[in-house]
Amino acid sequence: MEVFDDFRSVYLLILAAVIIYTIMILFQKETVRLINGFGVLSFSLILLIISDLLFIQLGYIVDRHNYGGDTVSFYLVVAINILCILNILLFLWKKEKGKRA
Repeated sequence: MEVFDDFRSVYLLILAAVIIYTIMILFQKETVRLINGFGVLSFSLILLIISDLLFIQLGYIVDRHNYGGDTVSFYLVVAINILCILNILLFLWKKEKGKRA
């Protein structure tokens, strides 16, 4: 059975963007605020929705053409979902940590 893996590059690009954003949140200086709460929330939710909708479309395409599912794409979607939620939690944690100091 043939495996449909055409969306794998899109998932890798989304994952790279989420990782870069996570690094930006982690190493953000308190004096220079390049990232705000609205940006973190909107960026994370948009990428979360895009990756999940692509995964649903992947399922439709696989079912329609009798292909096999791509397990790597599944793990990439799980990683994207975890990092998007982690971005929001990290930003809130750093914001609370900054208020205490």
